[in-house]
Formats: sequence, C-alpha cells, structure tokens
Amino acid sequence: MRFQIFWNNLKRDLVQDREFQTLVQRKSFSARYSESVVKIFPESTMHERDLSQEEFLRVWNQAKNYNSGEQFVRQNYNEITRNGSYILALMRHYLGEEQIE
Repeated sequence: MRFQIFWNNLKRDLVQDREFQTLVQRKSFSARYSESVVKIFPESTMHERDLSQEEFLRVWNQAKNYNSGEQFVRQNYNEITRNGSYILALMRHYLGEEQIE
C-alpha cells in the first residue's frame, strides 16, 4: 500500500473517535482525525497528542527500510518520534495484510 492510500483511508475512517490498542503493551487509546491531524487520547492519561501527516510519513518511510519482522518494532523509530506506539498501531490496523510501499 502506498502512503497516500493509507492516509486517505485513515482520514476517512477516523471522522469519529475509534478505539485501538498499542501493539506490545496493549494500552488502549482513541484516535480521531480533526483539523489536519490525528488526535490521540491515551486511556491512561487522556492527555491529547496531535500527530501530523508528516510524522506518520517519517515513520512510514523509515519502515520501508526494514524487513516485515522489524517494521512494527517501536524502538526502531525512537529517534524520529515519541509517538511510535500509536503510529505503528494505526499503521498495522489500516495496512491489514498489505505491505508498505
């Protein structure tokens, strides 16, 4: 899947709050697309985090450099985002069985 298809699917689906879990620790959070960002609401803190398209794209582009077993390892993205757990959970959900292109 190309990034723009992923992003369009995400924007269309997140017009209302949806519930997700991080991939490893299974921490619940809700996400909604609003005002050109993905708004994340971690259940543990409820402190809103705004994630831009550019932040998702940085992770997406770096993920293309990893094999499928390494693409969803949060530590691989620590240097480019502090929101890797949320971004990777959303990427995994919207990618389904498709590969990152």
